[in-house]
Amino acid sequence: MDTITNASATRNPRSNLLPGQTPKQRAMEKLIMVLVWMYQWRTTVSPLVTALLGTTETTYLRELEKKGYVTSFRAPRLLCGRAYMLTRDGVNAAASALGRELRYSVHPSSVSHTNLKHDLATQRFAIDALRQGLKATPCRDAAPINGKIPDAFIEVENHKYAVEIELEGKWDDELEQSLNGHLKAISRGDWTDVLYVSNSNVLLKRYEKKLESPIPDWFQTTSTIPKLWIRGDSQIVDDEMRAKFRWKLAPDILKDFEQVKL
Repeated sequence: MDTITNASATRNPRSNLLPGQTPKQRAMEKLIMVLVWMYQWRTTVSPLVTALLGTTETTYLRELEKKGYVTSFRAPRLLCGRAYMLTRDGVNAAASALGRELRYSVHPSSVSHTNLKHDLATQRFAIDALRQGLKATPCRDAAPINGKIPDAFIEVENHKYAVEIELEGKWDDELEQSLNGHLKAISRGDWTDVLYVSNSNVLLKRYEKKLESPIPDWFQTTSTIPKLWIRGDSQIVDDEMRAKFRWKLAPDILKDFEQVKL
C-alpha cells in the first residue's frame, strides 16, 4: 500500500498529454475532466480542482460558473467560503462525456453541510491517489454493508481497497458495525482490503486495537418497523484477515478547507 500512502510519489495527472495537442483540445480536456469529476463526487472547491488539474490556476471554477456549467453556494464553515456543484447544463455535458447518467441534484439545498468537510477530505485523498497513477472512484453504486457504503475505492494492481475517511471517529456499536461490515464484504469478495484514513493517529490506533478483540456480527431485523440492528455472535479476527485492514495517517487531509470554528 506504499504507492498510496507515499505522499512524495506523485505525478502531474496531465503529464501524458499527446504531443501536438492544440489549446482548444487542452481546454476541452480540462472541461471534461472537471465536469465528470464533479458529476461523480457531486460538490467540490477550488483548491481541489487546482490539484486535480495539476496547475496553479485558482479561478477555473469561477470561469465555469460564468459559462453556466457550475453554480456556487455559500459554505460558511469552510475556509474557502464557497463550494461548487453542477448546473443542469453541466450535468448534461458530464453525462454525455461519461457515457451514462448518475443521480444528481442541481439544487444547493440538497448539499449536506454537515458532511461537506468529510466529502472534500475524501476527494483530496482520491486526487492524491490519481496523481500516483492509481484508479480512484466514489462508491456511489456499491451495495450497503451494515447499512453503509465506503467513501471511495482505490485500485492497486489486483487489490481493491475500500477507503474510509475518519475525521470525527466511530465508537462502540457504530465502530463494530463498520468493522463487521468490512469483514463481511472482504469474505464475500466485494473488495479485497480496507483502508482507514484519518488525521488522528490516536483514532487509528483505537480502531486497530478494536480489531484485536472479537467482533460481533450485526444484522437487521426484517419483521419490525422500523428495522432494528441486532448484535449477534462475536468472532475472533485472525491474522490473515487483520492484515487486510490498513491504517493511514493523513495530517494534511483538511488542508485548504479546514472548517472554521463558528
